[in-house]
Amino acid sequence: MDVPPIDPALLSPQQRAALAALFRNTTNSYKFLLFLTLVDVSRRHDGRSALTLPLRELLGGMLATAWFPHAVCRLSFGVQDTLARFLQQVQDDRWVAGDDPGVQNARAHCREWARTQAGTDDELRVGPILRYVVTRLIRPFFENETRGLRDDQVDARIAVLSRERFDRSLPLYRIDDGGRTITLHPSWVRVLRLEAPVFEGWAAYHWLQYMQRCNPNSPALVRKLLPPPERESLQRARQYWLAAVDGHDLRCPYSSRLIGRNTPFDIDHFVPWSFLVHDEFWNLVPVDPGTNSSKGQQLPDVLYVTPLAATHFVALQVLRRVLPMTAFAQLADSYVLGLNMDREIVGATAPRALPAFTAAFERTLRPLLDLARAHGFQGPWAPTSE
Repeated sequence: MDVPPIDPALLSPQQRAALAALFRNTTNSYKFLLFLTLVDVSRRHDGRSALTLPLRELLGGMLATAWFPHAVCRLSFGVQDTLARFLQQVQDDRWVAGDDPGVQNARAHCREWARTQAGTDDELRVGPILRYVVTRLIRPFFENETRGLRDDQVDARIAVLSRERFDRSLPLYRIDDGGRTITLHPSWVRVLRLEAPVFEGWAAYHWLQYMQRCNPNSPALVRKLLPPPERESLQRARQYWLAAVDGHDLRCPYSSRLIGRNTPFDIDHFVPWSFLVHDEFWNLVPVDPGTNSSKGQQLPDVLYVTPLAATHFVALQVLRRVLPMTAFAQLADSYVLGLNMDREIVGATAPRALPAFTAAFERTLRPLLDLARAHGFQGPWAPTSE
C-alpha cells in the first residue's frame, strides 16, 4: 500500500506563512533542534497515521542532534541555552571521562539517557529545554488567536488550540496528556517523511544563521552542525606520505623519531579535525603511533609549527618529482588556498625558499591554534620525555 499523497491544505497561503514563521524570534537552539527531531522521526514512520511522541523522546532527539556541534566541534549554543549542561550530564552518567564513544554511539547514549535518566515526565515538561519550545514552535499556526495575550497566557492557550483546531488549522502537532506527549498531524508526518532532505536542509540553514551569531569566529561552521555520514578516507594522503618517505628520510615533528615506509606511522591532523573539519594536506603530517595516541584531540604547542613546515617542505620536493603534473598542481592548490602561499615556493628545492615557506605556516597556524584554544580545545600539548 502506497503512502497517501500530501494534503493539498498544507499548500495554502496560511500554512506556508505559518511554516515560514517557525523560527522567528529565536533566542536559543531549541526550536531548530525540535523541528529536526520531528523530521527525523517522521522519516522513520510509515506515513499513514498520526505519530505520538513522549517528551523524553523529543529531548533525546534534540540532545542527539546537538551532540556533534557541542561535544565534537566545541560550538556555543548561546548564553540562554542550557543544552551544554544537559550534554555534560549525559557524558557524566553514560561513560568514563576521557572516553570517545564516537558520534553515532554518543547520539544513541543521548536518546537512552533521555529515556531512562532524565527525570520524571513532569520534570521534563517544566524543565528548561522543553518548557516553552513545544508550544512556541507551533504558535505561528495560531497567530491571530494568540495576538494580544500576555506572555504568561500564551502557552496554555496554544496547548488548547492545538487540540481544538487540530484538523482545521493543521498545526505540526497537538499537545496531549497534560503536555507530556505530542501527536504529529498525519498530513505533516507524510510531508516531512516525503520531503525530509528539503526540510532538514531548510531548518539547518536557519540554525546556521543563529549559530553564526553565537560563534562568529569559528571556521567551517556550516560543516559543524550535522555530522558527515562518514569521514573521508585519508588513504590518498597516506599514499603521498609513503611516496615522500620513499624519497627522503622524514621525522615525526613532535618526537623526532624516524618515519619510513617500513616504520608504522599514523596520519595526524596538526590542528584537530573537529575544529577545522577538513583533511587538507597541509594540516596532515606523519607521526609515530604512540605520539599520535598521546596527542589525541589536543592542540600542539606552537613551537611544533616550524618542524611541521620543515617536514612538508622536504615532502613536497619529493612529491614534485614523483607525482603526475596534474596531481601535484592539485596538491599545491591546497597550500596556495589554505595557507595563502606563493605557488612558486610549493615544492621549491632551493634552501632559501624555506623561510618564506615556514612563514606561511606560521601566519596561518598560530592564529588557528589560539582560536581553537579560545573555543575550548585543550592545549598546548607536547610529548612527554622518555
